[in-house]
Amino acid sequence: METVQDLFISHANADKAQYVFPLAQALKARKVTFWLDSSEIKWGDNFVMKINKGLRESRFGLLCLSKNFFGRPWTETELSSILAIQNSTGTKRVLPLILNAKDEIFERYPLLTAYSYRDFNSGPDVLARRVSTAGKKET
Repeated sequence: METVQDLFISHANADKAQYVFPLAQALKARKVTFWLDSSEIKWGDNFVMKINKGLRESRFGLLCLSKNFFGRPWTETELSSILAIQNSTGTKRVLPLILNAKDEIFERYPLLTAYSYRDFNSGPDVLARRVSTAGKKET
């Protein structure tokens, strides 16, 4: 697998304006590369192929978890895919980010309770800094 970008950003469309776009701007400022559907999928593209390519070529899957994430076919499929890739390769891929509704998220997705997560309340700039060091040893 050739890594093209640092992150695949999995999110619900309803969370774009409040959470995803501000985080994307902070990530750009830190030179963290990412795959985001609105930037990568153009009119007429086969979006399934684009999503698969984004998942394959990203170092991490940033799961932007919220009430809006629940029950959406694409977000649920992306979550499953990112977990499956991590489990099959043994390489850390899952970066859970709680946007809201933490208790409901962990109730719905009990497997995610095993992973260290970050909370959006710390702000886009802090999160971007943390993401920029996610693959490095913390001292």
